[in-house]
Amino acid sequence: MTLAPEIFRASTPPSNTEQRDGVVRDLYDQMLDASEDRVHELKEDVITVCLPWADAVSRRFRSRGIADDDLVQVGRLGLLEAVERYRPGPCPFSGFAYPTITGKIKKHFRDQGWMVRPPRRLQEAGSEVTETVRSLSQELGRHPTDHEVAEQMHVRVEEVREVLTVSSCFRPGSIDAPGSHDGVSIGENLRSSDKDLELAELKMVLGPAVRQLSEQDRELLRLRFVEDLVQQQIAERLGVSQMHVSRRLRRIFSSLRQEIGEIVAIPLASDDAFSTHAAA
Repeated sequence: MTLAPEIFRASTPPSNTEQRDGVVRDLYDQMLDASEDRVHELKEDVITVCLPWADAVSRRFRSRGIADDDLVQVGRLGLLEAVERYRPGPCPFSGFAYPTITGKIKKHFRDQGWMVRPPRRLQEAGSEVTETVRSLSQELGRHPTDHEVAEQMHVRVEEVREVLTVSSCFRPGSIDAPGSHDGVSIGENLRSSDKDLELAELKMVLGPAVRQLSEQDRELLRLRFVEDLVQQQIAERLGVSQMHVSRRLRRIFSSLRQEIGEIVAIPLASDDAFSTHAAA
């Protein structure tokens, strides 16, 4: 790719908007009588000139729940779209490309940025609230109150609070964050009351293996893990010694380990894992 403007042959693209627009205008003027291949080259030159600026525009949307690299890529797609659609006229290229790039990024936020998708009305109001908060923060020298934001936007304070509430849909809080004054994390406070759910994976593994045991072995497991009898009670029920029961259980556990691997070491320490399948 060859940059036609001499100023860029040995230097970086300009950061000055007026200078950049002037260079882009010259490049588009050259496209008027150029061949198709040459037009393609000139458009690549436009992209090279404007790429740092487009990346800077994209980074203005940082820290809103989408990775910086993703924002830059979406912004560059917006730049490519602007280069293809732009036609020289009263509006300079920057004035045409800026809303194209930002519109592309905002659409990406609407489509991909929400972990939990709120109503479209709240999605669209979110950017307006964000801009109002930023503007008032600069003006007041502090973070504005909800009432001040609502007054600036001429809406009810309840609407502002609703929009601020759904902002967490972009970046939900970590379950590792402290959830109470004692420093215990939210995740540590989460407890499932459904034991079947906690042991579901183990049961799926144990079920087929248990069903391959003999009827006598399944009955022994049923007495131990369903009726919750201790070895001595099982021995009395079956009319055998407690040592005999112990040896049979060890043999069954060894057989299960060979059948399904070391994962069985977990359920063997937890009687609940056998409770559903022991009688299968």
